[in-house]
Amino acid sequence: MYKLNNHIMKKSLLISSLALLGFGTFNAQAQAVPNGGLENWGSSLGQPSEPTSWVTGNILAAPIATFPNPNTNPTSVFKTTTAGEFHGGVAAMKITTVKLNQNPLASSGFNDTVGMAVVGQAQLSPSPALKQGFPYTGRPNQLDFWYKYTPTGIDNGGALAILTKWTGSTRDTVAEAYFFIPSGVSAMSSGSVVLVYRPAYNAAGNPDTAIVGFSSSIGSLFNTYTVRPKIGSALWVDDVDLTGTHVGIKENSKSNEFRVFPNPATALINFAFNSEEAGKVELYDVTGKKVNVVNIEDKKARINTDNLANGLYIYRIMDNDKKVMATGKVNVSN
Repeated sequence: MYKLNNHIMKKSLLISSLALLGFGTFNAQAQAVPNGGLENWGSSLGQPSEPTSWVTGNILAAPIATFPNPNTNPTSVFKTTTAGEFHGGVAAMKITTVKLNQNPLASSGFNDTVGMAVVGQAQLSPSPALKQGFPYTGRPNQLDFWYKYTPTGIDNGGALAILTKWTGSTRDTVAEAYFFIPSGVSAMSSGSVVLVYRPAYNAAGNPDTAIVGFSSSIGSLFNTYTVRPKIGSALWVDDVDLTGTHVGIKENSKSNEFRVFPNPATALINFAFNSEEAGKVELYDVTGKKVNVVNIEDKKARINTDNLANGLYIYRIMDNDKKVMATGKVNVSN
């Protein structure tokens, strides 16, 4: 499926690129996605206006980015109030893939095309820095948002959410979700992708930071991505939120263990449980679309893969009260 498997398994498509910009992370407590409705806009470093509490490709058009030379880089993110281009409120964000006239990060391997936005902020003191992410201590089920997409030729847009936690010596990934947009979406539509929790955090453990980002051309952020960025591709985004509560399978007894096999699956995906708490299995593709749901009977469930394209899928195990018990990944290779 679009040769995404290797890319999904790696760290954030946005994070690897944003690291080149000197992004750090926050460590505090808050819950809502800042300015998730994309209503508030401004400029902190003289860059073209961008959403408050977000950092976008517009930062590369700020005077400081090419100082002491004049900055001639184009604007890549715009506020739109046009009917049909927003969902709630009166505004949304339009991300456009552009080519940089000046690339201040070329020596670090940063692509000369850009089309991205991530929740964060720029700061001038105590030293200039860009902070990605925002304080977050919840355990959400999924990333929700509204979007539409107009690619130039063949291009892929995308979204991501990553929850992390500082352990005192390292930053752990708690959960992650990736949403890929393989083709055009002509009208504002609902997008949703399930967060997959790492085994160490599936049953318990809270993050301290959430990272949420969007790109109009994934290839502009990941040089080895198969589909290369196309100038002019545009992604509209509105009403971004982390929703639900991930419960996780309790690890107080072996009765709660389950197996998913084979992986990769060639004809059937089998689920076997030792717990009667599990009620159904939901299966999603990498765009966040639900492709199947099956009830668990006699502690077993099966999903036929005949009608599924090869690639990575996300499964979500729900208990009898419709709460998420666990999520995970399975590959289909028919």
